Amino acid sequence: MNNFEINIEMLLTMLNETLKKKNKDYGDSYVKSVERFGEWVILVRLMDKFNRLEQLIQNNEQKVDESIEDTLLDLAGYCILELERRGRSK
Repeated sequence: MNNFEINIEMLLTMLNETLKKKNKDYGDSYVKSVERFGEWVILVRLMDKFNRLEQLIQNNEQKVDESIEDTLLDLAGYCILELERRGRSK
């Protein structure tokens, strides 16, 4: 494998482990939120993260314990959660 493939594998492994841990810790809260409030939940969650990313980039500083990399992984994670939820209903 080349460096790109190694980095992708590392990021996917990290995302996989984080999603499983958080889903267990939060008790499948994403799916429960969608069931309670509807499909708009994905948009709200992504917008929160996009707003956070915008602040991190504009201010070029980390004011809370979340980096640009953390935010990007969260965005990817929410997209995976939504894809998984959509797969459940088929």
